[in-house]
Amino acid sequence: MRARIQGRTGAWDCSKATGDYFETRHRRKDGSDITVEITTNAAYYKGVKLIFCNCRDITERKRDQERIRYLATTDALTGIMNRGEFTRHLTKEIERAARFNRPVAVVMYDLDHFKRVNDTYGHDAGDEVLKTAVAQVNNAIRRVDVHARWGGEEFILLLPETDLAAAVKSAERLRAAIAEHPFKQPERVTASFGVTTLGPRDRFDVLIKRADDALYLAKHAGRNRVEALSPEAPSSG
Repeated sequence: MRARIQGRTGAWDCSKATGDYFETRHRRKDGSDITVEITTNAAYYKGVKLIFCNCRDITERKRDQERIRYLATTDALTGIMNRGEFTRHLTKEIERAARFNRPVAVVMYDLDHFKRVNDTYGHDAGDEVLKTAVAQVNNAIRRVDVHARWGGEEFILLLPETDLAAAVKSAERLRAAIAEHPFKQPERVTASFGVTTLGPRDRFDVLIKRADDALYLAKHAGRNRVEALSPEAPSSG
């Protein structure tokens, strides 16, 4: 259908109109940044193509969207990734590693006797211990490593391009970073670590279960230590 809009100076032919949408970043004179939504449309007037642009400041909308995304993917206490977002990252990494035959390691760790910290010093002190331990780990990992809170005092790391020997070495470094850091209440905190790597036929749940089994071994071997299980290790069921 041929659409025409009659104006004071003649007819506008909109039958060949096209539209586009994009966002751009701009800086105000005061140095603050804004996000601008630009919508373009074309129309023909007496055979001449004219482009119309509509600009709208969507800075607040983008901030709201970013805030919602942050709340949905981040652990509120520690500021690191939450379990759901880590699951998405690890699922993608498993697919990538399988496709290109690349190594990937998972490290699970748990703060030793954490219930005792809460019972003795209170939950506020326990929260500070969690945040401090997470900060020590964050300072010791690579930019490509993914760190998340798995639940309670249990945390998990994804180490791309890392074989079992390198992952154990990394876990030992993280264990020492926590054990050697002076905490406030209590003065000393330790953690146990379980390490594994992706096997040729591993699914997500199998990989997580083996890391958890390795952590269980570390806890029952005296805590404040690293234990590793290779993909060839028998499953605990």
